[in-house]
Amino acid sequence: MVDDSSTSPYDSLDPATGFFPGDGYFANVFQGLVQYNGSDSNHVVPSIARNWTVSNNYENYTFTIRPDVWFSNGDPVNAYVAWFSFVRGLFMNAPAGTYVSNYFDLLYNSSLPCTGLCVSQEGNNHSANVFPWGLRLAISHVYGIPLTDENALVTRLRSVLSNFTLSDVNETALMSYPNQAIVAMNYSTLRFNLLEPYDMFLLDLPPQWGAIVDPQWIDKAANCGGVANNTICSNFGVNGGPGTGPYEFDTVMPDQIVLTANPSYWATLLSESQLCSQPGETVCAPVLEAPHIRTIFMYFGTAEDQVASNFDSNNAQLAFVGVDQFGRLLGNYSYEGYGFNQLFHGLGYPLGDFGIGLNGVVFPTNITDFRLAVVHAVNYTAFLSPSYTYQGVPLAELFQPPAPPGWGPLDNPGNISLYSYNLTLAAQLLNRSGWEGDFYTFTNAAIGHLPAGAILGNPRGLGLPHIVDWYTVPLTPGLVAEHQVISNGLSKIGVQVDFQGLTNFCPAGCSAPNYENEPPMLDVGWYANWPDPVFQQFIPMAIPGVAFQLSASVTNSTLSALLYKIAFETNPTQQAVDSAKAWAMYTQLAGMIQLPLPENYVFAQPYLQGIIYNPFQYAYYYNMMYYQTT
Repeated sequence: MVDDSSTSPYDSLDPATGFFPGDGYFANVFQGLVQYNGSDSNHVVPSIARNWTVSNNYENYTFTIRPDVWFSNGDPVNAYVAWFSFVRGLFMNAPAGTYVSNYFDLLYNSSLPCTGLCVSQEGNNHSANVFPWGLRLAISHVYGIPLTDENALVTRLRSVLSNFTLSDVNETALMSYPNQAIVAMNYSTLRFNLLEPYDMFLLDLPPQWGAIVDPQWIDKAANCGGVANNTICSNFGVNGGPGTGPYEFDTVMPDQIVLTANPSYWATLLSESQLCSQPGETVCAPVLEAPHIRTIFMYFGTAEDQVASNFDSNNAQLAFVGVDQFGRLLGNYSYEGYGFNQLFHGLGYPLGDFGIGLNGVVFPTNITDFRLAVVHAVNYTAFLSPSYTYQGVPLAELFQPPAPPGWGPLDNPGNISLYSYNLTLAAQLLNRSGWEGDFYTFTNAAIGHLPAGAILGNPRGLGLPHIVDWYTVPLTPGLVAEHQVISNGLSKIGVQVDFQGLTNFCPAGCSAPNYENEPPMLDVGWYANWPDPVFQQFIPMAIPGVAFQLSASVTNSTLSALLYKIAFETNPTQQAVDSAKAWAMYTQLAGMIQLPLPENYVFAQPYLQGIIYNPFQYAYYYNMMYYQTT
């Protein structure tokens, strides 16, 4: 089977460093303790762990590891191997930071400054070593190293991870030390002790940052030189390694990955009852079934016209093209009797958001009334046509930022509507902000009782300069259309926007956000890494610096404190009340111009069945696909 649906090149084959949507192979080669229940991202089913318990008000999660799981090369899996996988991911602190990003405030919250061992073998200079909480104390207790000797602690952990052996009683004692974030209590029991009570932790584990990797292979075959702090393993990232999933890596090229069925896949030897969920439940894990299609060719970054051609000629079974290519693909399709409804598969909307962030630090977007004027001057429905609509079918959604509907009771519990397109209100707000900021503009259209050319703001102030907006190149037809809608609306109230394309907003690596040096407007966007509308979506989009320089940077300490309270609140009623307050507060702060969120979709040949996509693994489950004559 050929999958030609990836729109960009993949970044890494190592689960500890791979991050982006092109990395859907992770779900098929590697597995975590649990997996999402197919396309249902709000529930998990057993995978490497056969069951689990949650205790102490969602602070402790204890997993029982199956005794009959192994990697595709035959190496065994146990709780110590799982401990290795999580500690390695955090200790590597790799660029892209999958583990460091996703387990902050859960498994660690601070680290000591570097004192000499922070420059990696690959030249990546990080400011601190990342240890799960309690691990420094565990190393000190087992090996007698002073807690103040950071270099010695780092060197010892490097040695443990790079020469992983369960025959060393000190190493097993280290992993079993109870007062730390991750505890391998014995071969079959792994426990997470979280820093905060968090009731969505299970949903954080299925994607690649919860993948279990083979310490023996990394030590001996990956040519990584062991596991080092703040250092990636290039060979693993480029060539891949063994996993426990239904597929394994066969061939790897810059624009192509070939997966083949894992001939020694552990799950094929278990009965259906053995694959079932928690004791007393009857929900099983079909995502663990053996592959029906032996070989998968994944192509990355193929030009859209070529993707359409490959699909039309039956040389690709899965394909993704933009809306502007639909007519070409459907018009040239080789098999009569099949049209849009038979070939198009809507896969639902992700938990994400796109917009134009309004910088609350610099003039004039540091004035709340100015930001409110901007968001009410945009005709949002104009965004949807023609870029996101095909034959009257919308393929994108609009909603009140910063999180879309459909992901549970914490997303917009007050049902606040998207900002209205209201030029009269926008002009009133802009007039008020002009007096506050000592500037003026001229209306470029008749608005309510105001004629074209009416002055808004303080006529004795300064004329409002053009507003700069940074966007990420290339300038696609969709971006052009969005820029036109924004320009048309804002120009009516006298706000002129200059769009500037950049390849990178933060050439220093996004490590030190500096909103004072950024323009009033800049493109923002964020896909959640697991289905938590607050901790994974609201906080990164709304709080400056959390998602590097991607936030709609309206600084408000009250909102920040409220959001972190919501994230770790375990009383659902209180969570809902606080969430409604947070949405109302952010709405009044007007942090961004909302842009459409595209639907996930794919074109598939009519004989390809079993298409199940999970938005948080950025992946189809290839093992569940099969061919059926139609």
